[in-house]
Amino acid sequence: MALDFGGRAASALASGLIDGVGYLGGALAGVGIARLALAFGWNRAFGTLTLAMALTALAAGVLVTMAPRTPGRSLRRRHE
Repeated sequence: MALDFGGRAASALASGLIDGVGYLGGALAGVGIARLALAFGWNRAFGTLTLAMALTALAAGVLVTMAPRTPGRSLRRRHE
């Protein structure tokens, strides 16, 4: 994924930024969910997680369908 965003010249930078944002999100997720659960209860906390998952899946689907197709590369393996 880093090569897609950064190309050959900036793939290390893109990889570092993508990983850094992921690590920051992972570190802050526990605090956010704990506060949400204390304020509104676990039902609403899990509902929020479900909504976040659905929006993430939708965004990933849009990215996959809009990605340019490279000849010879496929997301699916061919069984010959």
